[in-house]
Amino acid sequence: MTVANAIKKLEKLSGQTVTKNDVNEYSVIYKGHVASFMANGGGDDNERSATCYHLRRVGDKSDAQTDYFAGSFYDNLTQMFKNL
Repeated sequence: MTVANAIKKLEKLSGQTVTKNDVNEYSVIYKGHVASFMANGGGDDNERSATCYHLRRVGDKSDAQTDYFAGSFYDNLTQMFKNL
């Protein structure tokens, strides 16, 4: 799925506007959770692939030094939203 399609689908599922957090990360806050994905590849959002679909609670932070990774990763946006 392209980044442009993932943004459209995430906005449709959540009813919220997707924000671009940095060069490759997009997210939305929905029902007390942060739903996000990463963009992979070069070019614009119609060419890059959406990957690393991630869902975590608002305020929950990962800590790589203790091997704690907040939330869960999913194969696609639909799976991620079924777990809310």
